[in-house]
Amino acid sequence: MPTTAAQLEHETTTKEGILEHIEPSPRSLTLPSGRTIEASNSPAGERVQIRSADGMMEVAIRFEASGPVLEVRATSLAFEAEKIALRCEELTTEVRGDSKVTVGGNLDELVRGRRRLASLGPTAMSGRDVDVTADAGELRAASRDDLTINGKNVLINC
Repeated sequence: MPTTAAQLEHETTTKEGILEHIEPSPRSLTLPSGRTIEASNSPAGERVQIRSADGMMEVAIRFEASGPVLEVRATSLAFEAEKIALRCEELTTEVRGDSKVTVGGNLDELVRGRRRLASLGPTAMSGRDVDVTADAGELRAASRDDLTINGKNVLINC
């Protein structure tokens, strides 16, 4: 019996409907180290990732409607560049051990909102000259114990 145009249209529509619900299998390339590079496409979006030989994700790029998202899991990250610029809405840094910042020149900070510095241990600040100024408000010093001011001359209201 010959197939009618209506039957062909129904069959094509049914196949397309079925294909919409099938998630394509990822395309994969295995490197000599055992790492794999996988590219996949799903309703959630496109994704490229590199996995270690034991299957752990090391690098992933997800392409979302709002833009690409980069994930990196590494033992160490090293950047060497003339200039690095970070621009974002929010930056969070969490260090489980010690942290050190060394600057070969000046360090300028500008905080447009409130700045709060807190330490659960002793805090020291030193410099060749140290200026503390409250340009448009009070300057307060408080201590639960003694407040010591040492200097060659202690000048108050001069």
